Amino acid sequence: MNLLKRHAKTINIPDSISTIKYGVFEGCSSLSFYQYDNAYYLGNEGNPYLVLVKAVNQSIEECEIHTTTKFILNDAFSYAKLKKITIPENIKEVGV
Repeated sequence: MNLLKRHAKTINIPDSISTIKYGVFEGCSSLSFYQYDNAYYLGNEGNPYLVLVKAVNQSIEECEIHTTTKFILNDAFSYAKLKKITIPENIKEVGV
């Protein structure tokens, strides 16, 4: 496993990013996330909610995605018991 991935605590994702590859944050177990509603995010100082990474836990039933979010990662809501989700219009990419 890449030592940087395993030990990195923060990451700064620029607003200019146009796509995010599947699994890019896999193995990044030390990252600190921003939280909004029932989800964890990564981003930058100007927009900490740029990328929705994952649900807070598997038991969430609702999630309102932050209005400045542009990307929702693959498997962000895996196994979540979602009944209601609010997705803003400015989403550029949703993982499958």
